Amino acid sequence: MRGLPFSAGKEDIIDFFKDFVLSEDSVHVTFNSGGRPTGEAFVEFANAEDSKAAMTKDRMTLGSRYIELFPASFEELNEAVSRAR
Repeated sequence: MRGLPFSAGKEDIIDFFKDFVLSEDSVHVTFNSGGRPTGEAFVEFANAEDSKAAMTKDRMTLGSRYIELFPASFEELNEAVSRAR
């Protein structure tokens, strides 16, 4: 996900994808080296079908921001999470 409001938390993202079963553990908000949110997040869906169906929410809004969705690999998730450490 890209374009998130900097104030968006895991609960906001779970609500954005309310048609899917998600837990806080499946949502990964990324932070820069200073500890500030980057406006990006990764969401792990239960299966490939849910992941594909979630892409229909591309360019929908969260708050006043429109959100861009992109498929990502586990490697990209791990890289983004480790960059913030």
